[in-house]
Amino acid sequence: MVVGYLSMLIAFFTIYVAVKTYRDKYNNGTVSFGKALIIALIASTMYVIAWAFVYKFIMPDFWDNYAEHMLK
Repeated sequence: MVVGYLSMLIAFFTIYVAVKTYRDKYNNGTVSFGKALIIALIASTMYVIAWAFVYKFIMPDFWDNYAEHMLK
């Protein structure tokens, strides 16, 4: 559970840093909502793809183990 929350916090912090960097270095201190939304959507999509890969190839029995743990 801690690893899951920590990975989400890191992902959200990465989005913040990406938007801030784009605003400060490449866009003269301003960024539109649309540009920030596109950056967030790209980062969120990459996050989902990474976890889909983890669930498919690294932990394919995650939900079975989770259900068994919750029943105990």
